[in-house]
Amino acid sequence: MNKKILLVYASLIVFQLLHVLEELYGQAYFINTVYGGTINFLAIMLILLIIPIILLYLTYKKKKIAYFLSYGYAVIIIMDGIDHLITQVAGVYTSVGFIIGGIFLIYNLKNGA
Repeated sequence: MNKKILLVYASLIVFQLLHVLEELYGQAYFINTVYGGTINFLAIMLILLIIPIILLYLTYKKKKIAYFLSYGYAVIIIMDGIDHLITQVAGVYTSVGFIIGGIFLIYNLKNGA
């Protein structure tokens, strides 16, 4: 596995954790309206954090499906970052990291797979 892919994945996982904290600190409206409260929000965010960790592991093991799914993860993370920048809700600062990290992930998957 390309070490750059590992580094980008690790960075995105850190940004994802920071993003959740930023949304909590910024008291994002959707925590209550969409997720039904902080506990539900944190539970769902934990599940969503497990996905890139599993993809990272499977990519490390050189499973072809993991590379394909990693492209999807990168696209979703970029779209989430763009959405936060457009709507200006809590999570704007880490959204920049999502966009940059997602682009780097796609680039490194393409060149290192």
